[in-house]
Amino acid sequence: MIEGRRVCAGWFVANQNLFLSIARLVYCFDFHSVPGAPIPIGRPLPMSSATAPFQVKITVRSPEHEALIRRESASAVIQ
Repeated sequence: MIEGRRVCAGWFVANQNLFLSIARLVYCFDFHSVPGAPIPIGRPLPMSSATAPFQVKITVRSPEHEALIRRESASAVIQ
């Protein structure tokens, strides 16, 4: 929610960057719960935890997605 007369100009850039980052994660990876380690539902996650609040198994969707990740990562490197 945006309130007040002025908004930081970087807010819009950060908002779009966050959206694109989450969209790419959802597009390229599968997320699965770990057997025996349920994901807590119905309570807020801690904001200052040094460890992850739950376990999750993350895998690349396919070899094509892996190639895309590697290609995009290589082009993002500052030389």
